Formats: sequence, structure tokens, C-alpha cells
Amino acid sequence: MASHDPSIVGQLQEGMDVLTSDGVNIGKVVQLWVGSEPAERLLTSAIQERQMSYEAALANKIGVFLEVHPGAGGDPMYIPWQIVDNAEGGAVHLLVTENAAEASEWRRRPAWATAQ
Repeated sequence: MASHDPSIVGQLQEGMDVLTSDGVNIGKVVQLWVGSEPAERLLTSAIQERQMSYEAALANKIGVFLEVHPGAGGDPMYIPWQIVDNAEGGAVHLLVTENAAEASEWRRRPAWATAQ
């Protein structure tokens, strides 16, 4: 079971495969959203420059989501970081099965995440 350690956000990268707990690849991370902007513009540089901790960054934001696009042209998913178990071996491993992911409401873009 994941500890919901906010530092996992720093391990997530664009292009990583996303695997469910039953081993199904549901797509690739195309963007990491923090609050109202993509993380690379807001969170990543501040953390890399050690201007703030992950915990402080997350405490001041609405949410953190992985934007995941399936390989076969399906609709993207917006997966909350709390569903991530770990990021190992170049892949993001989720705490939920494929069926649970498909049954979720994660196909809706968070209202605060604006299109690029």
C-alpha cells in the first residue's frame, strides 16, 4: 500500500508508461498538472532549485493529476497522484485495477486544468 508520500510527484515524468495494479498498460503520462498549471512551469523548477519542498508545493495547490493518454487514440485520463503506488522501472504503477480505472470519473479534465 502506498504511503501517499508527496515526494513521489518528483519521480513522475512525461513519457512514462502507466500500469494498473493488475499489470495492464493504460497509456503514457503526457503531462503532470499541479493546481492550475502544468507542473513543469510551476512546481518542477521550484523544487529542482530547492526553493520549496514537495510537501509545501502540494499544500498550496488544488491538486496534482497525471494526464494519461492511451496508445490507441482513446480519451485521456486525469489520474490523481494519490492513486500512484510507485514510479519504478520507467513506469508509473497504480493502486487500482484496469476495471476500477475505467469505471472512474478520471476522463473528465479537472475544471482548473486549462487546455494548452
